[in-house]
Amino acid sequence: MAAARDAGAEVRSLGIARDSLDFVGVNYYTRAHLRFVTRPPYLEFLYRDPLRRGLTDIGWELYPEGFTQGLLSTRRYGLPVWVTENGIADAGDSKRPPYIVNHVLRTAIHRSRQLNLR
Repeated sequence: MAAARDAGAEVRSLGIARDSLDFVGVNYYTRAHLRFVTRPPYLEFLYRDPLRRGLTDIGWELYPEGFTQGLLSTRRYGLPVWVTENGIADAGDSKRPPYIVNHVLRTAIHRSRQLNLR
């Protein structure tokens, strides 16, 4: 909160917004690797391929486990979950079919595990 005040933002509570969500939206594409460094901005934001599954056309790692982690992290809200964004940059369409199948299978698994996934 102190950082927000220091940046000139006003911090206040919106009591009317409490418990007003109808669903949780999940946007997932990939994960990123962060590394702290000794020069400004003191953080490097990297995409890598440590599992050697290949990268998308824009260099993002294929990491469907992150989609699972994102879905499971929504359980704490006890609300319906909508996958609002998910996709892959693949101009040749060689990686897209397995990407879609893998992510759809993961949604089916989580629906069977009582995650209210729409």
